[in-house]
Amino acid sequence: MEDIHDTSSTSPCIEKEEECNSYLSVTPFTLPQGLMTTHKVTSSIVSSLLYDNNYDNSCKYPHPKIMTESLSSLGIIETYRFMGKSILDHCWTTASIHGDKVLILAVLVRNRGQKMEQEQSSEDFSEEDEEESQVSLDVSSIIIQWRECCDGACMGQTRRDSIDEQFPYRAVIDLPFLACSIVMNEDLLVIGTMSGAIFHRIQHVIQSTDTDTTAAAAADTCCSLIRYDDLAKIKAMKTFVVHAMDISSSYFVGVSGVHIGVWDIVELVKSLERENEKCPAAAIWSTTLDHCQQRVTSVRIYDDDVIERSLIALACWDGSAVLFRQRDDSKEWMRVINSINENDTCMAPWEHSVQGCNDLFPCFIEVVRGGISGNNTFLVVTTPSSSRIRIFHVESGEEKSLGAKDGNDDNVQGLVRISCYAGSSAQEGELIAYVDGNDMIHFLHAKWIQNYFNHHLDSQILDDLGSICRNFQITPVEDGNISISPLKGGLINDTYQVNVNASSYVLQRVNTSVFRHYDKLMQNISKVLNHIQVKTRGTVSYMLELIPTLCGEFYWSRKSNNDSVEVWRMYNYIPNSVTYPVAAKNSILYEAGRAYGQFQYVVHDIPPCSLYETIPDFHNTPKRLEAFRKAVSEDACHRVEDVREEIDFIESHSWLSYSIVSLLEDGTLPKRIVHNDTKLENVLFDQHSNRAICVIDYDTVMPNGSMLYDFGDAIRSMASSSSEDEPDLAKVWFDLTRFKCFSEGFLREVISIIAKKEITMLSMGAIVITFEQAIRFLTDYLMGDVYFKVTFSKHNLVRAKNQLKLVKEMLEKKDSMEEIVSNCCQSFENLAACFENIKASEL
Repeated sequence: MEDIHDTSSTSPCIEKEEECNSYLSVTPFTLPQGLMTTHKVTSSIVSSLLYDNNYDNSCKYPHPKIMTESLSSLGIIETYRFMGKSILDHCWTTASIHGDKVLILAVLVRNRGQKMEQEQSSEDFSEEDEEESQVSLDVSSIIIQWRECCDGACMGQTRRDSIDEQFPYRAVIDLPFLACSIVMNEDLLVIGTMSGAIFHRIQHVIQSTDTDTTAAAAADTCCSLIRYDDLAKIKAMKTFVVHAMDISSSYFVGVSGVHIGVWDIVELVKSLERENEKCPAAAIWSTTLDHCQQRVTSVRIYDDDVIERSLIALACWDGSAVLFRQRDDSKEWMRVINSINENDTCMAPWEHSVQGCNDLFPCFIEVVRGGISGNNTFLVVTTPSSSRIRIFHVESGEEKSLGAKDGNDDNVQGLVRISCYAGSSAQEGELIAYVDGNDMIHFLHAKWIQNYFNHHLDSQILDDLGSICRNFQITPVEDGNISISPLKGGLINDTYQVNVNASSYVLQRVNTSVFRHYDKLMQNISKVLNHIQVKTRGTVSYMLELIPTLCGEFYWSRKSNNDSVEVWRMYNYIPNSVTYPVAAKNSILYEAGRAYGQFQYVVHDIPPCSLYETIPDFHNTPKRLEAFRKAVSEDACHRVEDVREEIDFIESHSWLSYSIVSLLEDGTLPKRIVHNDTKLENVLFDQHSNRAICVIDYDTVMPNGSMLYDFGDAIRSMASSSSEDEPDLAKVWFDLTRFKCFSEGFLREVISIIAKKEITMLSMGAIVITFEQAIRFLTDYLMGDVYFKVTFSKHNLVRAKNQLKLVKEMLEKKDSMEEIVSNCCQSFENLAACFENIKASEL
């Protein structure tokens, strides 16, 4: 059996000021898993995090040591106050218990022997006791404390709060074995032991307590004992000492020596529901680090929202690091090797051990992203002596080092990545925080890390983009005549504005993880844009055009470093154009309706058979309902009872799911070319007149749809009083005035092609699409938030309730909606007849 290095010591947790809405802790240095992606701080606090007092806002790059604070100055919560125990590890998470969001702190302690079971004061321990305890430390306990919390709430109300005051509910699990470490996310509690990793549902742990919340509230604290044998559990890596672990919302990774395994969270949860303890959890992927000479000391799994794949980073005792990137469309990971030495093709720069460091101190590792559009990956690793932080740019292999405390030798106690969202693009992004040997907290911003590489990386990227541009039929690119800058707004593709002399273009990298059939996608876009150009040439000032490659193709592609395919396309840049996230004026809604109506009019005569259905069943509402019912029956995350009211509403209105699809199938409604993403941001407006110029983003243009889909999706987002993320339903209502403004613009353009059945069904289109979106949000919530990106545990539930509120109001106002549509059509039909009479009289 392998030896376990006890790398943690009795360490404090620290809390930030109340307005900071966040907190940090060490042992090792970690953040609550459930809050890591929703870390929110106020603007003033973010400024203090990102810039030191000597930083001038006019200066382009801040000082590397962004902020330092002493742990004691922030108010220390001494977790070693649990008398008679020594702390091995601890972790945080947030979870949904009976529909309430709960903040949970779990502390893994090592018991000091039978004689020390009673809690005593720390003064009762002598050196002899300490020596005696080293012989009898053979079992562990997990002390779990929790409290109800609001999203973003800080851990303590004041710096003087004790743990018991902050967490009124407390339970203890006495383990019949010695545990090494623990990790949690909102679904699982994982215990690393001398013979494998043991998985428990965190909801089961909390619900198995006999805590009376009413009594606890009256007494300020309440403690329960949890029988370990009563907890459902499954085990993995039974023959291995699990000494390093990490967990994300999607995966768990466990390490023993140089052996690594990855488990799927959804499958683990399902296995726990079956409560088959005799059936060990099977890893979806495993490997052995044969090239490593030292065991792994720490591991991080990073769910990368940019590339929609996970990264696994490992640090070894000799200071070397290993990085794995998830393969496309699979649950396999491949080792990342991107050596800057052409003669060294077997090892990446970060995989070499650190020379001259003889002290065996655990190495910590983190992954952050930064740079243009966040497309640079950085490994941040501490050295074995923990006196330096090494930073690697993964894409180029370049390395930089940063001394702890500006170069003075001092131990780095741990690393943690923090995501900050402050409403300002200059202040958003990822932070690396670390604690030195003097209990000083240091913060490094990912943007600063990017700039720390002396602009070399940005220069490399810009040079690469310039070389990509040379593959398109544009103004010749020469040294010094090109400038490239990122365009913000898109969530899926990377987009850049390219200026070559007086000409401007839009360069875009297609996200092939989302659009796997990119060849068919680009054929659709090319055919639709060519058709629009032919029909509107001479009648509009600007139109969207694809710039062909030198070979006359619709796109240019190449193999990337990780063997995936990069797909690039280029459009003309439309000057003096803007997009709006929300409509500040009703006239903007009218113009948006006119733009989408004009799109329907122009493409109505494209033969549907000439386009590909790149995303089958995109608006097949009955299939969405079927998937919803399956999620309800499986109840993988035990959330059904919390949303019974929403489930009952959907079932009682299930007839809505068939109201459009059935009419398309029997031919009552005509099948049309549809845009399928008719949000306000996909319309370009003239920045001076606010007139709509054209519709953009044709990635979801497909045949065999209905005009009702485009109209309905636009109304769903544009006629609501608030965004779909608004949790306060009192602020959510369906606005008939907005509905009328969009409808007038839309119907003005399609009045000559719209069928009578489509006119009578337009209002139903808005209701059905909103109903479908509510189903999709609630389905994802019941499945554990596996599709839509979420920033807090009930995000998808908030969205679903928001959309269902709109559905209810639309049903109540359906007669008014139909009257508005009818009046608009009558008005435009009369106007059309008037024009025909004028033409006839002129002849």
